[in-house]
This record gives sequence, structure tokens and C-alpha cells, in this order.
Amino acid sequence: MPWIWADSPSPPTDVLEAVREEAAKLDRERKRRGRAKKAKQDATEARAEAQATAAEAEAAAGAVRADQRAASEAEEQAAAPAAAAGDQESASTGAAGAPGAEGTSAQGADGALDGDDSGSDSDSDFGPMPLRGDDGELMVQPSRGGFGGAMRPGEGQKIAAFVQAGKRVPRRGEVAWSGEEITKFEASGYVMSGSRNVRMNEVRLRKENQVFNAEEKRAMAMLNWEQEQQRQEQSLAALARIVEEQAARPLPVSVQEAARARAAAVAAEATKQTEE
Repeated sequence: MPWIWADSPSPPTDVLEAVREEAAKLDRERKRRGRAKKAKQDATEARAEAQATAAEAEAAAGAVRADQRAASEAEEQAAAPAAAAGDQESASTGAAGAPGAEGTSAQGADGALDGDDSGSDSDSDFGPMPLRGDDGELMVQPSRGGFGGAMRPGEGQKIAAFVQAGKRVPRRGEVAWSGEEITKFEASGYVMSGSRNVRMNEVRLRKENQVFNAEEKRAMAMLNWEQEQQRQEQSLAALARIVEEQAARPLPVSVQEAARARAAAVAAEATKQTEE
């Protein structure tokens, strides 16, 4: 039969038990969903970190391959004059030495072709390459420039160029938008794709902070140098003023008399030599 409220304000016991059981079930479901969401976030962050680590390792391997290729090119350039001299000597020995020279040159050509084929098989030869001069050296050296480690070659210089120009540093995924437009979007509440991933955002902030610190140190060094130059100019100006004041001041009487006596002695000596 249906229950009837008693004089007490408390509901029946079976109703309280049902409510408590339903609340516990909802709480367990909420905790389960929270754990699943946390595990998904951890997996996403771990995957992004693994991708960043793999990219850094690939960049380091590319730099090593570039160094090895530059060293091999330098060795080939150093060995080229000796090979040319050997060919000239073999050609001057006569017809007997000509076949050997031809065989040597053919072997050298085959070796060069093999070297070219082996070099063309490397993955680093695909895509745009840094510009090299006549001597084979890079026109722009991929040095870190004091921006710190864990950065790709030339990345610090590119970020520093935006910092020095006073422009916003572009982020990954921001294509076909200017810095002013992106700033307006972010001020309106939009979240750009380069700021959505937590790990990528942390890496970007770390790299930008490295460049900012390096640029701040460079600016401080330049400021100290300018201040040192100003102090030197002030010291030189004060010294020149002191010299001018001393030169304009009249000489003492004793110094003047000594100068006149010296001049008279020189004149007398000259007159005596003339009479003789």
C-alpha cells in the first residue's frame, strides 16, 4: 500500500535508501568519467611529447649528417689537387703509363659516381638545402647563437628576428593571418590552434623565453658598451680641457728667464760659428 507521511518531517527509510543509492551511483559514474578524461589527457600529452622528442632527435641526426657530408666534401676538395698532379705525372711517362692512368681515372670516376649515388640516397638531400658558397661552406652557419639548446638549427635566429623587429612571434598552425589579426582574435576570446595543445604550448613558451633572455643579455651588453664609450668620451673631453687650460696659462718667471737664457746661448753659439 502507498506510504503516508507521518507527523515527523523525515521521509520513509526506504525512500532515503533509494536516494542514497542513486546518489552513490551518480558519484561513481562521475569519478569514472573523470578518470577516463584524465587518462585521455595524459595519453595525448605523452603522444605530443614523444612527437617533440622524435622531431628533436631527427633534427640532431640531420645536423650530424650535414656535418659528415661537409667533412667528406672537404676531404674530396683536399684530395683533388693531389689526384690532378698524379694524372699529369702518369701522362708524362709515356704510352706505357697511359692505360694505368686511364684505369685510375676511370676508377676515380666510378668512385665519384658511387659517392654521388650514396649521397643522393640520404633523406637529408630532399627538400630545400642551405645555400653554400664557392668553397662549399654554408653561407649562413646554423649556429645556435647563444639561444640555448633543444632548438632546431636556425630556429633561434628566426624567432630573434621577430623579437628585434618588435613583431609577434608566429605559432604553429597560424597560416594566412597577420600578427595584428591574430592578436585581435585572441583578445576576442578565440583560441588559436598553436595554443590548444598543452605540451606544444609549453615547448613554444620555453623556446621564446630562451630567445627573450638571450636578446635581453645582448641588449644589456650593448647598453654597457655604449655607456663605456660615453664614459671614455667624457674622460677624453675632460683631459683635453685640462690640456687647453694648462696651455693657455702663462709660464712662471723662472721658466721664462731660463728659456730666454737658453735662446741667447744658442744665438751666441750660432754667431761664433758664423764668424769662424
